[in-house]
Amino acid sequence: MSGVIFQMLDFFGISSVPTDFPTFMYWLCSLCAGLEFIRFTVGICFSFVRQISEVRR
Repeated sequence: MSGVIFQMLDFFGISSVPTDFPTFMYWLCSLCAGLEFIRFTVGICFSFVRQISEVRR
């Protein structure tokens, strides 16, 4: 299970935090943009499911 968790952290770029300030700020902005993208895509998928379930009622 720890391998799966490490792979997820590595996928999001959280497994290694940079130590110098410019690289850290780039890492932080990239992390926020990646999480916002994931939230956006998951939201689109669930909105399609919600629309389909409302049409069937």
